[in-house]
This record gives sequence, C-alpha cells and structure tokens, in this order.
Amino acid sequence: MKRFLVGVAIVLVPLALIAAVAQARAFDALRREALDLEERQKELIEENRKLVAALAALSSRERVGEAAGIDPALAPFAPEATLQIVVVPEGGRDD
Repeated sequence: MKRFLVGVAIVLVPLALIAAVAQARAFDALRREALDLEERQKELIEENRKLVAALAALSSRERVGEAAGIDPALAPFAPEATLQIVVVPEGGRDD
C-alpha cells in the first residue's frame, strides 16, 4: 500500500506543478491583456474629450451663424414669406 501512495504522489506532484505553471501563464496573459485594454481605454477617453471640445466649438452660435451666412440656401425667411396654417378640430370655432 505504501508503494502505491508513493507512486500516486510521484505522478500527482508533477501534474500539480504543471497545472500551477499553466494557470500562472494564463493569469499573466490575461493581466497583460487587461493592461492593454486599460491603455486603449485611456486613448479613447482622450480622443472622445477632444471630439467633444471640437463639437462644442463647431456648434457655437457664432460658428453656425458664419456657416449660415456663407450658404445662400440658408438665408433667413422674411416674415411676409411665411404662411401660418391653423388646424381646427372638428366642431371647433366658426370664423
């Protein structure tokens, strides 16, 4: 019986060491991947911040006014050129 236990120990100890090394390598690969993802996240946050700042600059009233002044299709309408349509519900007022 003692020989059997020694034989099992001789087989199990190296298997346990191999499993521990495999687990450590997998952990290290996942740790490196997480660090890379954190770095990419920082880059994306910085890029997003720059885009938000550019959007705020482009959507300012002055910038929109400048763009509207350049394009003749965006000329303001005269109040005389507008038509107002009033929808009256059925059975409403009689004018």
